[in-house]
Amino acid sequence: MPYLLALLSITLTAVAQLMLKIGVAQTAQHWDASSAISIGRALITSPAILGGLACFGISVLSWLAVLARLDVSQAYPFVSLGIVLTMLGGHYFIGEPLHPTRLLGGAIIVVGVLLVAVK
Repeated sequence: MPYLLALLSITLTAVAQLMLKIGVAQTAQHWDASSAISIGRALITSPAILGGLACFGISVLSWLAVLARLDVSQAYPFVSLGIVLTMLGGHYFIGEPLHPTRLLGGAIIVVGVLLVAVK
């Protein structure tokens, strides 16, 4: 169960990153010649940014449950899986390029997590 909670937390963090990226991209037209107030207003009223922040909040709560059940040295390597999930999400949901070297790096991260975190 703690491993599922860890994956939930990491997935929510990756989703949050993607939502924040989408929200910032949607509000980018306010950034060039606008005042700080109009930029701030655009950011705090963006559904994608608000959703991303909500995902971060839920992620923190689930991560606290993970830390209550696992040693931090066993749990923390799972955080690096967020890099892999965010990279894949960026490719599939935002259309960011996915180079072979990134895929190799992601595979190395997954192997590293398995070696460090699993008893």
